[in-house]
Amino acid sequence: MIKNKLAEIKNLELVNKHGPFFWMKCLNNKLYLATAQSIIELELNDLESLIKKPIIHKINTHKKTTEINDIEMKDSFYYLTSNNLIIELDRYINTGKNEIPFYVNYILAKNKLIYNLKNLHFNHSENDIDIHFSVLDYYNNEHLIKYRINKETWKTIEPSQRILSLASLSKGDYHISFSIDDIIYNEAIVFTIKAPWYFQSWFIVLSIMMMLFLIYLFYTWKIKTSLKENKYQLEKSNLEKDLRNSMLSSIKSQMNPHFLFNALNTIQSFIITEDKNKAANYLSKFSKLTRSVLEMSEKDRISLQEEINTLTMYLDLEKMRFEDFIYKIEIKPNIDIMQTYIPSMILQPYIENAIKHGLLHLRGEKKLMIHFDKKNNQELTITIEDNGIGRKRSEEINRLQKDKHQSFSTEANKRELNCSIKRKIKLGLNT
Repeated sequence: MIKNKLAEIKNLELVNKHGPFFWMKCLNNKLYLATAQSIIELELNDLESLIKKPIIHKINTHKKTTEINDIEMKDSFYYLTSNNLIIELDRYINTGKNEIPFYVNYILAKNKLIYNLKNLHFNHSENDIDIHFSVLDYYNNEHLIKYRINKETWKTIEPSQRILSLASLSKGDYHISFSIDDIIYNEAIVFTIKAPWYFQSWFIVLSIMMMLFLIYLFYTWKIKTSLKENKYQLEKSNLEKDLRNSMLSSIKSQMNPHFLFNALNTIQSFIITEDKNKAANYLSKFSKLTRSVLEMSEKDRISLQEEINTLTMYLDLEKMRFEDFIYKIEIKPNIDIMQTYIPSMILQPYIENAIKHGLLHLRGEKKLMIHFDKKNNQELTITIEDNGIGRKRSEEINRLQKDKHQSFSTEANKRELNCSIKRKIKLGLNT
């Protein structure tokens, strides 16, 4: 009756899921169906519920179902018969998933056997690991065994192989999972490969501290060296400055008497010609000029305004010597004469040479032009022009004279310019 009733059930999915039945048997109000994959146990308390929602249990036989001929049940055990074997199974253990017992026996790492599989930690040199496991199947059936490292793809192990070899593992955490016949076992092997000592935290922290300490030592040494070098350069600069000032003082001490000598010669010429008024007027202007020269001689540099004032007094004195002497000082508007500085007593010797060698032997009107210009608002250009007889003619006249003049002022100026490093001045001289 039950067999006929099951045959009429159209929506029962047992045939679709498990294939055709080889045999069936009813024991203790339970129905046992043998399929090609397993033996199924069905509750027969309510046929209506069996049709709508059957309660199904699988019996784990650890043997091919087609080899099972019959089943009996006594107390809490199943008894299955095959051609030459009787199998006793605990019904409370062997119902549910058809799991094959799986065990990890031990782990071999660098010739060291490890049986305690909890809290596993290996040194970086113990990164070749062999996992020895067992699959308990009394019937020696072939099973699909797979393993997975962390969350990578599943890889297959040969059915007869019972060792999983993992070679040259890098540092990190590992979670090895196993599956048999696509059933994943909860028990997994978890272990850690330690980093080499030179990659571990304590060594990295120590290295960083050592590097920072070395950097500190380097910069401390660098700062001390820099301070020592700066001190040396400062001392050197002070010595050079003192030397420069001494040379400038020496040069000026020679230039001032030279200028005074030329001026006194002019006064002498007025006295010889018995021109007392001109001599007195000249002597008054000469005293002012002398005071100005003495004041400037104490300074390393003077403003352009001071230089122009002194030059004006000097040229006025020279104009008294030559009635036909005309001079003009031209200053470009882009020059701030109060804020522009030049070495003191730098222009008078050149103007004196222009007058003595260029204009002194010229007959007729004698012209002298002095131009101040600034290029690119940086470079001060001073041009001295005269309409004299020229250098070549002047040299011929000087050679004919018995009292040969030695130009001290020009050489002194060159030395003064070489000593002065405060400002670059370009001088143009056309005679």
